[in-house]
Amino acid sequence: MSTSWDQTIPKPGGKDGEMQARIGTTQTIINDIQDLDWVVDGVSFMKPTIAHLEQRRKETAVQGGRFTNDQGKHTYVKFRWEGEDLIIDNTNVCHCDLDTPSIVIYTKMGWLRKIHTGLILGPNLQQEFMGDQIPDMKKNSKWNDLNDEQSNPVFWTVRSFLPDYLQ
Repeated sequence: MSTSWDQTIPKPGGKDGEMQARIGTTQTIINDIQDLDWVVDGVSFMKPTIAHLEQRRKETAVQGGRFTNDQGKHTYVKFRWEGEDLIIDNTNVCHCDLDTPSIVIYTKMGWLRKIHTGLILGPNLQQEFMGDQIPDMKKNSKWNDLNDEQSNPVFWTVRSFLPDYLQ
């Protein structure tokens, strides 16, 4: 699993208060958590996976910087737990064209199922819309985070240049 974010940092050599953007990325691979003998199921696997991603992001923090944009929207993928359900929480996340944070998930974990027309979300993933409002990504380009291979706006896609990955 990997993720990306933007961090606004003081511009080196810049004037007082002058800021610049810096993109960060990280990933969790099985070697990062394989020695944890208490990882026995999906929930106990995801807890250290998410903690590892969060720690790597926080390690990039620069004094005087921030992980929000000028409107106060988070510029990283936010996770939260509801019981044993892991939620990707987009309620206050920047959907800012190319600056939208991303997450990439390796699909061989059983999270996607192959059907005759392609791939669908597996039984361990559920898509929800904020307030049950389905955004019209063709009219509101700020929500158009991803395009499929035919350039149609989508909520998620499996990219052919990254076989077996959900983006």
